[in-house]
Amino acid sequence: MKFEDPGLMNYRRLLFRLRRGMHVPPQVVAFKIRQESQLAWLRRTGGWQRIERKAAHGWDDASCKQFIAQPSVVFAPDAVETLKRNFQDGSIDCSAFEMQAKNFRERKFSLLGAAVPFGEAWPWHSDWQHENTWHPAHFRTYEFYFHNRDRPCDVKYPWELSRLGFSLPLVQQAVIKSDPADAALALQWIRDWEQSNPLARSVAWFPMEASIRGLNLIFILEMLRSSDLTALLPTSDVEMLLRLITMHAEFVCRALEYTDVRGNHYAANIAFLAICGAVLRDWYSPAKTWFSKFAAAIDGEIEKQFLPDGVNFEKSIAYHRLVGELFLVSAIVLRRVEQPLSDGAEARLKQACEYTAAYTRPDGLSPNVGDNDDARLLQFDPVPLRDHSPLVNLGERYFQARTLPPSHGLRAATLWLLGDQAARRRGSLRFSSTAHSNHFKAGGVVTAKQNDNFLWMDVGEVGLAGTGGHGHNDLLSFELCLEGQPLIVDPGSYVYTGDPKARDLFRSSAYHNGLIVDGEEIARLGTMWQIHNDARPESVHVSTVDDVTTVRAAHTGYRRLQPSIEHMREVVFDARRGMLQCTDTVEGEGEHAVERFLHLDPKVSVELIGDNAVMLQTQDHMWQVICDRDATIHCEPGWVSPGYGVRVESTTLRITNRICDRAVLSMAVAPPKHPFAQSSNSTGVHAPEPMSSSLAPS
Repeated sequence: MKFEDPGLMNYRRLLFRLRRGMHVPPQVVAFKIRQESQLAWLRRTGGWQRIERKAAHGWDDASCKQFIAQPSVVFAPDAVETLKRNFQDGSIDCSAFEMQAKNFRERKFSLLGAAVPFGEAWPWHSDWQHENTWHPAHFRTYEFYFHNRDRPCDVKYPWELSRLGFSLPLVQQAVIKSDPADAALALQWIRDWEQSNPLARSVAWFPMEASIRGLNLIFILEMLRSSDLTALLPTSDVEMLLRLITMHAEFVCRALEYTDVRGNHYAANIAFLAICGAVLRDWYSPAKTWFSKFAAAIDGEIEKQFLPDGVNFEKSIAYHRLVGELFLVSAIVLRRVEQPLSDGAEARLKQACEYTAAYTRPDGLSPNVGDNDDARLLQFDPVPLRDHSPLVNLGERYFQARTLPPSHGLRAATLWLLGDQAARRRGSLRFSSTAHSNHFKAGGVVTAKQNDNFLWMDVGEVGLAGTGGHGHNDLLSFELCLEGQPLIVDPGSYVYTGDPKARDLFRSSAYHNGLIVDGEEIARLGTMWQIHNDARPESVHVSTVDDVTTVRAAHTGYRRLQPSIEHMREVVFDARRGMLQCTDTVEGEGEHAVERFLHLDPKVSVELIGDNAVMLQTQDHMWQVICDRDATIHCEPGWVSPGYGVRVESTTLRITNRICDRAVLSMAVAPPKHPFAQSSNSTGVHAPEPMSSSLAPS
């Protein structure tokens, strides 16, 4: 593969940073100058090799044995006993855990939608999908955002593999079965990774990746420390884990991703350093500084990254889960070492768990809103990637939250982190169900659910404080589940740097369930991690009467056009009867082409029954989509990405209108038995009745 000249890459990177520095607070600029100077000095003088030797010398046979004899700092003192008891009495189904461990043991698993190659050598440095390898080099010399590539390649594959998350369930199974074989195999793989990735000198050494990998290594170490397996494993395995964890912390504290607008990367950095400091502060001198500095930083970051109603400010549900897990585990560990977070930070974390419960669909999965690279911290439970119940379950038990709905059963993550007290806590609490309608005003989200009917709707800014980041052009878009079936869905996020065109497609306005005028984006797409702050919500009103939730909002996105366009959307959702009506008011001088999009779940089949109506069908249910008389519905092939690197064929409904000056456009989804779904004639289907009558509660 052809790469740009390293000197040119560094020059371009410097110019970009200088331009951006003009808009960055002085303290951040000063931090970056100091950091880059230190990193350059370490590179020129062999500093990373010195740090490797320092980490290795910090752990001898005696200190490793003393360390392993102490109780775990991360996990509950009775975690292993509680976990085994819940497996034995059937409270947790052990078969799924056994199958997961078997698949990892035999290397029959996939990452980011791609089967990991089976063979003796692990592809630690390769995108095995596209047969591209990043050869060992200093981590600052790699460039991933170039466009002049002669074939696709995606660094996410070696990054995800090198997070080593697949080792954790294998060690967990060894602990549950009191059999060291699986743990020994996982440790062999970790040793292989270490030999292939010298500190700061491979593609795996980026601060975010090192932080998540460091946390996984801590979990593995603490699992072993909580069990009797350490007596059956050589001390050299413990020494390896301690050495690697120490090296990772030394690296991350020097390469912190500290910026003016800090997101999930910085959250991972400080969570790792705070937890690592708590684990090692009595054993490794620099860990005292890591603990005191970064444990103190977590309070402020929680209140910056989670808005006052608990919604993560990056406006990606997948990253909401990741950051929620990072900070909730940090809160539990810090409380265990008697350095609890502030009441305000803990209250904000509780709200984040409540939002997680609110956005969970009837099928137990999350909507795929915003970017999603399958990242998660709590990998103890064999649940689908978009099942966020480990976070809800852990939050429910930690906060003893009456406002959180009881999770179905227990999660292994909860038992590891909270122990027997958490397993028994639910029986002593009187849980109340959450309100079926929620307006998260600060986060710009509305959810409503009842009787297996569910609505999620975006009425907020683009994300990351108006810069885009991991957010998409999804303002006024929604997800709809009826009768427990995902019907109208967010197509998700297929890829990042591996295919810039596909990335722009999946974050575009047309790839969400919204409305566009004259083919224009509601907000201009910028760089790979930027969307211009064109589309800001206005006049947001949310109300719920009985079982009917009404959401009304406008946006500023089309005021930049000449002539300017105003767009107002009203969605009325009857959660009890499972019906939705959407009315768009578009106003602007002259004629315009208006397109509305509905992206259907791949399991939904479609049949045209008129120019302005279609029948949707799943295995057990049917619905009709009916639009205003002047609309034409086009059934077109589309894509839905259930997870990173995966695309599934689906159907997109593109609804077109030609308007002049002002138009009120309607669309409804309802079972065929509803009155407006039965009023058809030979020339088409009549428009739905006005909202006030068609979806009024009976």
